[in-house]
Amino acid sequence: MDESEINKAIGLRIKELRENKRLSQLELGVRIGLTECQAQQYIYKYEKGMIRIPASRIADIARVLGLPVCLLYPEHIRNTCRFGPLVKGPEKPGK
Repeated sequence: MDESEINKAIGLRIKELRENKRLSQLELGVRIGLTECQAQQYIYKYEKGMIRIPASRIADIARVLGLPVCLLYPEHIRNTCRFGPLVKGPEKPGK
């Protein structure tokens, strides 16, 4: 998949999940921090794959939908997700 196809696949996934939660484009947009003037326009463009969604915005959308971020990605990417405990980083000295 090229970048454009990935953007479209993510957009379709967001639309499907948003509709399952019975949220309008406006409601989702406002809940992720867009103004009412921007909300519907941006969510529409995200869902159509017309513009790339910033990573921070994908995280916001996942939070509002109550889902892990990787569930917004196409299936072939989603299948690489691990849902186990987070890997801890190195211990800090003195801990």
